[in-house]
Formats: sequence, C-alpha cells, structure tokens
Amino acid sequence: MRRALEKSMRHHKLTALMIDEAQHLLMVAGGKQMLHQMNWIKSLANITGVVHILFGTYDLLNCCHLSGQVSRRSDDIHLPRYSTDNKEDIAEFMRIIRTFQAHLPLLEEPCLVEQYEYLLDYSSGSVGLLKTWLTKSFTKCFGRECNNPQHKVYSTK
Repeated sequence: MRRALEKSMRHHKLTALMIDEAQHLLMVAGGKQMLHQMNWIKSLANITGVVHILFGTYDLLNCCHLSGQVSRRSDDIHLPRYSTDNKEDIAEFMRIIRTFQAHLPLLEEPCLVEQYEYLLDYSSGSVGLLKTWLTKSFTKCFGRECNNPQHKVYSTK
C-alpha cells in the first residue's frame, strides 16, 4: 500500500500533501506508536519529496517533539482565532460574515454583519465554529420557511 502511495505521488507530481484533523493520526496506544507514525510520515516525505502539511488541534504540537529528526524538519504555524481586541481581526471577521451571508440561499440577503459582535463572541472568533453554527441555524430556519432570519434564530442553545 505504501509503494502504491509513493508511486501515485510521483505520477501526479504532487508537491504537497495536506492532511486536516491530523491529530487523529496520533490516536495510537503509547508514545512509541506515535513516534512510529511521525517517522513513517517523515520517511514518506523524504522518499517522495512531497511536503506534508498537517492541520489539527493543539494536540498535534506535541508529536513533532518526539524525535529530534522530526522536530528539525517541522515548523509549527499557529493560526489564532479572531480577537475582539484587534481592529484588523474584527474587520476581517466582518468580511467573512459578509461572504457567508452573500452565499446564503435566501430570497433576501440578511445583514448578519450588524450582529458581528454577537457572532464573534459566541463563535469564540473561530470561522469554523461560525460556519457550523450558521449552517445549523439556517437549516433550522428553513424548516420554519423563513426568508430573512432574525437575531433569535442563531441562539446558542
């Protein structure tokens, strides 16, 4: 299976392999198994020349320090949540809200950006949480056949 993967990476001239939720790769019994997982990824990257980009929770940060070789070949890049204390973060979060509201399949586009403080606070500044929250809210709203949801629809309860 590994040889097939290596061959496929070369055939497709892959330059990077991105793995989301990579912390699940580390759900193995014991630190030794975790080290084997990281060494396997390192070896695959060496043989194929493909850069591996792992996305995940903070749990993923611990695995890169299991071995000196893995640690030397790794870079940790923290992508923080948007902060209510930073004007640039607020402006960017508002832009994201406008993007989401423009893509909602509603007859009339709601003005969610008016509620940016509420959305930023209750999503903890996480775009992923905001998207999930809005998706659930509008799914619930469509069950009520509404065309322009109000503030009460995205209740945190």
